[in-house]
Amino acid sequence: MAQIQIAKISEVTPYLKQIKSFLVLGMLFSGDRISCCDEAVVISEGDQLIAIATIAPYGENTGNSTIVGVYVMPEYRRQGYGTKVVDVSVPLRGLGN
Repeated sequence: MAQIQIAKISEVTPYLKQIKSFLVLGMLFSGDRISCCDEAVVISEGDQLIAIATIAPYGENTGNSTIVGVYVMPEYRRQGYGTKVVDVSVPLRGLGN
């Protein structure tokens, strides 16, 4: 059964090691993103990452909360997991206001 977790980036490091694409890791954390991403919404099943949305609580450079990146593992795509991490992220940080 898949579980949703809201966590600090430091707590999701084991999941990030499952992402083999440097391009994807760059999208989630490159440049200033590594310094401003402090939170993530993760869907996992056991130790297996399903989807992640990285969040910059104070924005990348605007001061406004921002979803920096969303990634769904290839075998779980087109099953609604990307939508779910976004749906949880938006009210979490007041992103829809």
